[in-house]
Amino acid sequence: MEEKVTCDWATATEADKKQFPDFAAYHQKHGDNMAECDAWVCPCGNSTDTGGFRPCDANGNEVEPPDAGSTDILRFACNDCGRIILHSTGEVVGRNPNGTLL
Repeated sequence: MEEKVTCDWATATEADKKQFPDFAAYHQKHGDNMAECDAWVCPCGNSTDTGGFRPCDANGNEVEPPDAGSTDILRFACNDCGRIILHSTGEVVGRNPNGTLL
C-alpha cells in the first residue's frame, strides 16, 4: 500500500471549522492535492505544526529549497522519522532517518 502525507484539516472538528472558516475552506478546496497543502501530517504522526519537514534530495539529505520556477523535483523529509515525500503528490518515496542536515 502506498504511503502518503495527509492534510491535518481532513480531521478538523466542526468547532475548528467554525473558528477558522477560511483555513477550513482553503484545505477543503485543495482536497488530495498535497502540493497545495501547508498542513501535512506524516504517516508517523508528525505534522507541519510539530516536528515539521525539511527540503531534501532523493537520499533524504537536507538541501536549500529550489528557486521559484525551478524544474528540480521537490522533496521533503519528515524531521521525526526520515520519510522522503514528493511535494507534488505527497507520496512517500523513501526513508532515511539519518539524513544529513545543513
